[in-house]
Order: sequence, then structure tokens, then C-alpha cells
Amino acid sequence: MQMSSDHLAETIHEGRAVTITRPDDQVGTTQVEGQLLLMAVRSDSMAPTIQQGDPIVVVAGKRPETAGCGVYAMRLPGGGVSVVRVHCLALRFVLTPDNSRYLAQSLTPPQLAGVSFIGKVFMTPVR
Repeated sequence: MQMSSDHLAETIHEGRAVTITRPDDQVGTTQVEGQLLLMAVRSDSMAPTIQQGDPIVVVAGKRPETAGCGVYAMRLPGGGVSVVRVHCLALRFVLTPDNSRYLAQSLTPPQLAGVSFIGKVFMTPVR
């Protein structure tokens, strides 16, 4: 799948200029909130929905506490980036990979505050 930055800017922001970057594993350290990040998925945590190597567009700085449930890119404690689905429940958040090889994690709001989110996934490949 090829994505054109001109097409994304026109579709997403009705003609306003958009910066799309290709971050590495250190992504999220210098991005501006709302900036669009073009990333290649490097894990199979969301397979079969999002495959390893698939391009995704992430809106930097968005977190489940304020942007709601959805699919998010997050930094892993040991380095690297993972993509997970976040379910927002009354008193907790559940981080669920689509790949059944990985376990879901249930976190309270204070625990979620310690998670290093890069942003909310805005666009994934169409299959």
C-alpha cells in the first residue's frame, strides 16, 4: 500500500499543510501534539487486523484518557513500539492485542497514566 502525503493532507485536514514523518523506535520524543506520523508496524501484536510491516498513520500526543477508546501506538518499557486496542471501561482501561498469542492488560487510570503512548492510530491499510 502506498500513501501519498499530499492525499493524506487533503483528506484529513481539508487542504491544510500536514507534516508526516517516518519515526524510528525513539518516536514520540520530539513530535508536536496532533502531528501525523507515518509508521511501519514492527510487531505482530495486532495481527491479523494490522500485519507486521503495514503502514499506519498515528496522531501524535493522543491518549485514551482524552481521545477515547481505539487503537494506539505505545512505547515499550524495554524499547520498541507496540500497537494495541484500548477499551475504555467505567473504572479501568483494557489494552488488548488482536493477536491471541498476547495477553490483554487491565489498567486503572493511575496505571494508564504511566504508559508512554505515542498517539492514536488514525489510518490503517484497507484489506
